[in-house]
Amino acid sequence: MTKTNRWQRFKSKYFAVGGALVIGAASFGMTQQPTPKPSPSVPERLVTVDGATLDKIFLDRRNVVYLQTIDLHKMQIDQLMGKVDRQVSGNKGLYYPSNNRDSSPFFQRLTVAAIRKPYLQQHPKVVFAIINASFFEQYRDSTQLSFPIKVNGLLMTAGSSPYGPIPTPKHPYYRSIKLKALTWDDNKAKISTYNPKTGYPLNQSKVKNGLVSYAYKDHPAYVLSKDPVNQYHVIGVLDGKVNRLLIATSNRSTLAQAAEVLRQRGVKGDIMTIDGGISTYLSSIKAGDLILPRIAEGERVPALPHYLGIRSKRVLIK
Repeated sequence: MTKTNRWQRFKSKYFAVGGALVIGAASFGMTQQPTPKPSPSVPERLVTVDGATLDKIFLDRRNVVYLQTIDLHKMQIDQLMGKVDRQVSGNKGLYYPSNNRDSSPFFQRLTVAAIRKPYLQQHPKVVFAIINASFFEQYRDSTQLSFPIKVNGLLMTAGSSPYGPIPTPKHPYYRSIKLKALTWDDNKAKISTYNPKTGYPLNQSKVKNGLVSYAYKDHPAYVLSKDPVNQYHVIGVLDGKVNRLLIATSNRSTLAQAAEVLRQRGVKGDIMTIDGGISTYLSSIKAGDLILPRIAEGERVPALPHYLGIRSKRVLIK
């Protein structure tokens, strides 16, 4: 892929709003109006089950944030991925210590229908929601993933993004950023600083599931495009007697506005973001498809390599 094509793909992936690009190479210095904090509107409860809720929060007439609150004592988070594409050669990953020359493989991209149908068949009547997850690198039938992922005790990829803490990133800002790792088990979730030299915390045997991504203020859209209005996922952990995971998904907001929703709900620690923009997907099995991914330039149908499925462990969702 040429440098020009890679930049076009990067803009399409991170800076597309309603199918229109909102940033060009010469527009990094543009100014933007200060981001207003969302008003403390009363959430509209869409779904309640034993262990999770889904709320709809209006920031204004056009801007909405969907807020999932998940108790991991009662809810399970599954990682749903396309298979490794053995027809395409990967490369040595950038963000996890490994001698494997193919530690950043290509994963098949799957439509939301291809993910949802088998997941619902495997777990009938207990699925709560499905969202897209990791940033990815290529708009082809298969793609590398940007940062490390661990699934059921196995490291799936060491990541390949050029926009991260490597010696020669595509933008100098990313040389020294601190990536974040979301890890979870049957009782709790945690967001901690990720160490690409050691792989911590994914290198811990007790960590079975985790994904690495940006703190929301390090998202390329926030850093390089002054936090434009778009679709985003932001994630935080509400510490207390019951450890809860909060996921805010915006249909039209800035990252700062979406993160402020989590702050208003009591999140005091790190807030991270996963893949958003035209890839944003949120499906509630009871409330329906709330946000669907959109087709990128050159695609026939939207397809993604990595999803999170959220389901009840014990209680049937009626």
